[in-house]
Amino acid sequence: MSSPASVARVDGSSSLESVSAVLRRCLTRGLPLDPLPPPHPATLDPSVPHAPVRTPGLNVAEKRLAVRNALRYFPSSLHAVLGPEFAQELEQEGHIYMRRFQPMADYEMMAYPIQCYPAVLPEARAYVHSAWLSHLL
Repeated sequence: MSSPASVARVDGSSSLESVSAVLRRCLTRGLPLDPLPPPHPATLDPSVPHAPVRTPGLNVAEKRLAVRNALRYFPSSLHAVLGPEFAQELEQEGHIYMRRFQPMADYEMMAYPIQCYPAVLPEARAYVHSAWLSHLL
């Protein structure tokens, strides 16, 4: 794993200040909804570890509820586009990953020093930092 100081950034810099600026820009911009990002490719990148396919054993009503629960985070104008996509993910992978919104990061996926994460409270930085660490394990 490379250190934060050795990771090249979009702007060509590798200082902690530039890492902090890139993370702040990427982590605070929210989900892209207008326009929606393109659908995720049908095949997953084999160079990246993926969760195994789950077999949740949901009945039809429970699957509908799962899709409805996922859609509640999006404007109703997007439900017709995202609903079938989420239902397909649930059917094929046993879980709704919302892969269309998988980050296309401007930075290497790794745990950065805690002071690089944008937050008002140190506790919030610790939460984001631990989420990234658990993602890498």
